[in-house]
Amino acid sequence: MTGVAQDELFTLLDIQGEDALECASLLASPPGDGTRRALASLDARLGVFPSTSASADGCTETDWIEAFLRFAPVVHGHHLSLGIPPESSAAILADVGLNLRINRRVHGRFGLDT
Repeated sequence: MTGVAQDELFTLLDIQGEDALECASLLASPPGDGTRRALASLDARLGVFPSTSASADGCTETDWIEAFLRFAPVVHGHHLSLGIPPESSAAILADVGLNLRINRRVHGRFGLDT
């Protein structure tokens, strides 16, 4: 991962415990094809409000999670460029960690399908 230290990223996204270990594993190697497709989809949508959900053919849940992790610094920078206070951006992005924890409680595993 480049740009932001992993501990700073996990603080920004409020990722903790077992989820931090799983996320670190995702970031330990370069992104695969599915993650790159998900990243391209996220990048194309930054700053716009399309009426459809983000999609990328052939992407798994894990590809999307990895893409969210890798794209979060871009979103944070975009927020700051718009004058959104860092604390507000962090509160928005902390939903990633919250939903990872909710998923683990509900399903007993790493994921974001709640």
